[in-house]
Amino acid sequence: MSAFITIQSGIAAGTSHRIENRVARVGSDPQSDVCLPTAEIPGHALTLEFDKNGCRVYNRCRNNVQIGEQMVEPDQAAAWPETDVLQLGEDIELLLDFEDPEAQNANSNFYTEFDDETDVAENHSAVKQPEQAENKSSGSAKTMMQLAITLLCIAGCALLLLRDQNRNSGPESGPGFSEIVTSAVENADVSSELIRRIQHAETQRIRGRREIAREQYQAIRDDIIAAQVDRHSDGASASPVAQILRFIQTRLESNRP
Repeated sequence: MSAFITIQSGIAAGTSHRIENRVARVGSDPQSDVCLPTAEIPGHALTLEFDKNGCRVYNRCRNNVQIGEQMVEPDQAAAWPETDVLQLGEDIELLLDFEDPEAQNANSNFYTEFDDETDVAENHSAVKQPEQAENKSSGSAKTMMQLAITLLCIAGCALLLLRDQNRNSGPESGPGFSEIVTSAVENADVSSELIRRIQHAETQRIRGRREIAREQYQAIRDDIIAAQVDRHSDGASASPVAQILRFIQTRLESNRP
């Protein structure tokens, strides 16, 4: 069983990384399991550790990392629920998703090989020594190679974004996904449950599961309209809910069969 890390904002927005190892690294180092091509974060920013209970994040940055509504300080660790967005830096958002919606409760091969307590202890020891691993990346030749790989990574991300924009061009207008989520988070009238549902629907769209994304967006739209009718809402065009409805309609039009 595999996990996916989807980059929802920043220079590599729209890309998804499949994680199949129990311990994975996130950072600007091109050799990281999840490469974030930006100088704003260190080469080894986060360590992700998976077990049968889910995912745990170790903050290797000098600044705080936010997971949902909880703040993780440097050298501290916290659980990463599948429904929460991880905020790294000022404009980098990551979303965790398991290949199987019941993966966190399933006794699958993804976790079986790590049930041994001795193996877990050894991996904890490896996680706590990032400085030793980073020291191995010194040397001018390797630095040039890393720079070249980073540039290729940026170019690849740009092509993916361009392809996605061309594929969805035409009906889309107004705020994008990042703006919609940011505005919703800052508004007390928008529930965290609604934000999570929108994030999951967008993740399905990014991963190419357009029919599933369309069904989820339709369900969100119907629930919002029903709630507005119950509250006799005037549906002001400037409200965050109205912006969310316009965004969902754009997604539905771009996903027409």
